[in-house]
Amino acid sequence: MGNKYLHYLFLCIFVVISTSCSLVKKAAITPTGMIIYDASFDQQIENDWQVFENSIYGNIKLVEGFLSQDEGNKNLLATLLKAYTAKGFAIDETYLLQDQLAEKENSVHLKRALNSYTKALYYGVRYLDGIELSSYVNSPDELTKVLDSKLGSSTRDLEVAMYLGQSLGSLVNLQRTNMKVISYLPVAKALYDWACSRDPKLNYGACEIFYATYEAGRPRMLGGNPQKGREIFENAIRAWPKNWLVRASFVQFYAIPMLEEDIYEEQESFISQVAREESNSQYWQGETIALPEKNYVSVFNMIATKRMNIIKKYRKSIF
Repeated sequence: MGNKYLHYLFLCIFVVISTSCSLVKKAAITPTGMIIYDASFDQQIENDWQVFENSIYGNIKLVEGFLSQDEGNKNLLATLLKAYTAKGFAIDETYLLQDQLAEKENSVHLKRALNSYTKALYYGVRYLDGIELSSYVNSPDELTKVLDSKLGSSTRDLEVAMYLGQSLGSLVNLQRTNMKVISYLPVAKALYDWACSRDPKLNYGACEIFYATYEAGRPRMLGGNPQKGREIFENAIRAWPKNWLVRASFVQFYAIPMLEEDIYEEQESFISQVAREESNSQYWQGETIALPEKNYVSVFNMIATKRMNIIKKYRKSIF
């Protein structure tokens, strides 16, 4: 009887210790997740391509390690959704652009982009408690009601809807021969509509880039309106003069498909000039030492410069 009592005692102690360890881990990770999410905004001030590309992989694996110890942590889920979407758009799709213009078949960067956006999609769905997006393919307006019930007005919630929409929309754009995937485009737009209606200035012009690309990227027979897309791009350039990605996207998603070389020349000239000025100001040259202001569109400008250099390389074969 004594041995049996000791057995139950040790079992109880083990359960208490195990539970306590789990609670301690979660208590430690909860504030860490908040810090990591808040710190994600400072990734936008990076202006060195190599630093950005080389660091994003390690940062993702670190955050995934934290998430494995607290799988429902909303801050970590939001951070990973942003990170994988950023990797897919900034790195994978930029290198994919070069492969596409070089007419390279079976690009490894296409597979990497699809993989990045798929992982982003899964983290976004987990944030929304396992929502089944396929349920809203034929009724995207119903998704808005669900988002109203699950999300609030915080920047984190708005970003989750926007980045989930971006990852889904990018998966559609990169798989245009798959009709099953294409049917999800209204869902991607509904996610953007929900986020952008609450904060049209979200992410420094991201809403305008999406809507302009959405209109310009579809022929009229499929409901697109390239001229409207052009107007949205032109208005966005005026609204967000410091975000060069708006200009680069105008070239990539409108000027190239429409063979508008004049638009390319105007935007390439602007980006080349401001990129040179930016490059010259990145290191100290003897002037009075002063702390630089944080520029939260630096990473967008870096992507824009990289893409415009690629387009410039293949200009003769494009136009």
